[in-house]
This record gives sequence, C-alpha cells and structure tokens, in this order.
Amino acid sequence: MGGNFAVNSYLQFENYPSITGLVALGFCSAFKYEVNDRNSFLFSAAVPLVAYGVRPSYAGCDALLMKYAEEDFMKILTVGEVLSVHNYQSIQFSCEYQLRAAKHFSVGLGGAIEYIRIDAPKGRPFYMFDGSIKTVACVKF
Repeated sequence: MGGNFAVNSYLQFENYPSITGLVALGFCSAFKYEVNDRNSFLFSAAVPLVAYGVRPSYAGCDALLMKYAEEDFMKILTVGEVLSVHNYQSIQFSCEYQLRAAKHFSVGLGGAIEYIRIDAPKGRPFYMFDGSIKTVACVKF
C-alpha cells in the first residue's frame, strides 16, 4: 500500500495535432507472491486521486496554447486545471513474473493494462485504453 506520482503526455497526430499533459498523485497497492526461492509474481494496481492537466479546448492546438509555445513554453502550464475523481478517472493493473537467475540478478516478463477518462475541458472527454508488455532485468546490490 502506498502512493504514486505520474507524469504523462498524450500526443495526437491524426486529424489535428494536439497534446494533453498530466501530473497526478494517487494511491497504489502491490502484492508479491513468492512461489519458491527463485520464482515470484508481483501484482499491482494504481488509481489517481488528484491531477493537474493541460489540454486544448478543442481538437487541435488552440490559439493561446500556440501563442505561449512561441513566446515562453513554460507559460503553457498556466492554461491547465486541477482534475480530481469527478473529471479524471484512471485505473492501472500490472502483473510481473521474476526468475532469480543468480544471488544478485533476476529477469522477468510483465504486462500492464490501463483505462483513462479525462473530462477537461468539460463536455469533451478523452478516453484511452492502453496495454503494454515489458521485460525486466534486475541487479541487487
């Protein structure tokens, strides 16, 4: 049980170029099941509680976003808004298998799925379902 900090950006190139940026704090939980001294599984889940998001008001970059990008890129952060459970929902599940190959080295394979819904600006929700597969190499000191 604990917390997580995530920084995400979503780029759209189809139809009109657009960008959505998020900085989120949330809750996470993990469970490690050790089959034996060499094999283990790690299951985790994460849910954001509050976030700060920058998203154009329509598909494509709006005039203010383009103006700030030209003048001073960091000013883009001022066009964002605070997002919470009512306008930003996300849940992520992951599973990872690890095989300890030596005393201080292990390898593994894992995967994750995530569902995201952002309703900011109001009335223009963004939905995304994401899946990933990863390989892991871990060295313990």
